[in-house]
Amino acid sequence: MLETPAIWSLRTREIVEQQSAKIFELMAAFGGVVHFLLPEVFLENVEKFKAVLDELGLDYNITYACKANKAETFLETSSFSNIGVEVSSIYELRAALAHGVSGRQIGLSGPMKTPGCLLLALQDHCHISIDSFEELKVLYGLMLK
Repeated sequence: MLETPAIWSLRTREIVEQQSAKIFELMAAFGGVVHFLLPEVFLENVEKFKAVLDELGLDYNITYACKANKAETFLETSSFSNIGVEVSSIYELRAALAHGVSGRQIGLSGPMKTPGCLLLALQDHCHISIDSFEELKVLYGLMLK
């Protein structure tokens, strides 16, 4: 099996090197793995993507998949850096909107969207991925109201 080393940001390496005793203390206190969410590293990665895409002269949209990590700090960073957010529930949609992400920057996907979720997405001009004819009928009915 091919092993590839992790690529560490300077900030992550700094935290691990300077706070390793505290990290192990937290792991013992919580009984397992701890996660550090570093919005500045998230933002650095977004800016690196933008730089490459701009250099290539491409028309692009960068979208953060909220389902992969529901951390509110990444929603705030998405809003601040003007990138899109992909959501798949009314809870994720509400959170993205509450953290300043424009509805036009939000994509709603996922099966079995509730009428309330579809209505909120319509009201805020989100992009909606339709997954079935039944869902399309519900959406059409909401648009007629």
